[in-house]
Amino acid sequence: VEDYSRETKEIQKTIYRLVQEALTNGIKHGQANRFIISVKYSDSDLNIYIGNNGIGVSVINKGFGMLSMEER
Repeated sequence: VEDYSRETKEIQKTIYRLVQEALTNGIKHGQANRFIISVKYSDSDLNIYIGNNGIGVSVINKGFGMLSMEER
């Protein structure tokens, strides 16, 4: 069995919250109904890509959720 718990519980919680906020924003503001989520590790980085089929915007007005994502 391969161990997928490369990150600490705090990092796992942060990843969960980031994905949760991205899904919420995509549904609420972008009217998305399909998402692609990719999590990739390298030796020193963790990259998370979240895309959707929402309507998109040209300017993002950052509210509490987006500011919290940046902080994390």
